[in-house]
Amino acid sequence: MTTHHYFRCPGCGEETRKSRLFDAVKNVAEDNKPACRSCGASTDLHLSFDFALCVQDKDAKVLASFYPHQLEEWPCEGRTVTFYPFLIVTEREGRDRAVWLPYWHVVRDGGKDNPKYGQWAPFMDMELFEDLLSQARNDGFLNHEA
Repeated sequence: MTTHHYFRCPGCGEETRKSRLFDAVKNVAEDNKPACRSCGASTDLHLSFDFALCVQDKDAKVLASFYPHQLEEWPCEGRTVTFYPFLIVTEREGRDRAVWLPYWHVVRDGGKDNPKYGQWAPFMDMELFEDLLSQARNDGFLNHEA
C-alpha cells in the first residue's frame, strides 16, 4: 500500500511535498513542521492511503505524531539498525479521529541513514484503538507497576 503525503498551509492552502514520509512524520513528532513558502504559517501534514476493499475515506490530516523516547537498536552485518515505531493520530475528512501505526527500520551504514518502511501499518478508528488498549489495560498488560 502506498501512502502519499504533503504539507498544506491552513491559511493560504499551498501544498508542498518536501521530504520522505519518514522525515515528515518524524518532524511532526519533533514539532519541526515546515513553514509555508507563501505566507510563513505552520503547515499541516496530510496523508492519502491507497486502501483496498472499497474503503472510502482515504485522506487524513495528522494531528500528532509520536515515537519512543528510547529507540531499540542492534548491529546487523557491520551496520546499525534502529527501529522507529510511530503512533500517529489523524482526523479523516467527514469522519472522526483515527490512529495509524507505521514503522521504519533505519539502517546506518557508515555515516548514511537509509530508512526502510515497514510493510504492514494498521490504520483504525480511534474507538477501535481505545477498545484494544482498554482490554489490554483491564487484563493488566499496560499497568506500569506490573
